Amino acid sequence: MAQAVHETVYDVDAELLLSAVMDYEKYPEFVDGMKKVHVERSGNDVIVHYDLSMMGKEMNYSLRLIEEPEKGHLSWSLLKSEFFKVNNGDWLIESLGPGKCKARYLSEVEFTFPVPGFVLKPMVKGAVPKMMESFYQRAKKLPKPEPKVETIVETKIETEVEQTAKPQESSRAAVDPVEFETPKYGQKNMSDNSQSDSGILSWAKKIMTVGVGTFFLTEDSLKSMISEFKLPKEMMGTILEGAKNVRHEFMQNVVQEVMSKVSDKMDPAAVLAEFLRKNEVTFEVKIKVKEKTDTDS
Repeated sequence: MAQAVHETVYDVDAELLLSAVMDYEKYPEFVDGMKKVHVERSGNDVIVHYDLSMMGKEMNYSLRLIEEPEKGHLSWSLLKSEFFKVNNGDWLIESLGPGKCKARYLSEVEFTFPVPGFVLKPMVKGAVPKMMESFYQRAKKLPKPEPKVETIVETKIETEVEQTAKPQESSRAAVDPVEFETPKYGQKNMSDNSQSDSGILSWAKKIMTVGVGTFFLTEDSLKSMISEFKLPKEMMGTILEGAKNVRHEFMQNVVQEVMSKVSDKMDPAAVLAEFLRKNEVTFEVKIKVKEKTDTDS
């Protein structure tokens, strides 16, 4: 049995060299003597059948390969052959940075027919560097892998937002009349809360009334109405702006709806053409000239 170990550094990415090694179906394109390859894959457990010409003989054999691409490692053992008694080995490919890697190849071979050791060992050792060079040349022709982009998700907790969110939630709950229709307090608390409830409900009614009426009132009427309700100043700006937006959006919808209905019923260009066909249109231009007097100048 002959054993050969060869290790060298290549100017190519480790991923590319490993891709060339694991692309078994393409071996006939660049591996000397390889004629045909058939692959049976089950995850990282792969069975590969080879047909090749070696030492003037046509050979076929099958190997079982275990792929460990995350480690840059590929190992194999003999599954079936009429010519090999032993055919085991592995690849180990380590990255040395972008565009550079170190590759180690180990192979153990023994034939079923007698081959003198002084012939077999030099033959195997001499064939390994040449074979590895063919994989290196193949890897250089492969497209470079895209750089890995790491997505960093930053979670920011805004304390200020949390602090302002809680009062808003409580204010919304206070305005909700459902909360005040089913109080669960003692008698004294109920009388106290009923006064605050009526005040809050009154505010809610005022806001709803103003909100509905904003569409039908002018800005001056709205201001007068809001001043009668004695609403806070900051609320006045919100209501006026909301009324303006509602009116604008409503009028846009009305115009679009009317124009779509008109367009469905008639063609404006056809109407104009029909009008010009039935009517004679005359444009008159009058020019009056008056002489200047001395007072005019």
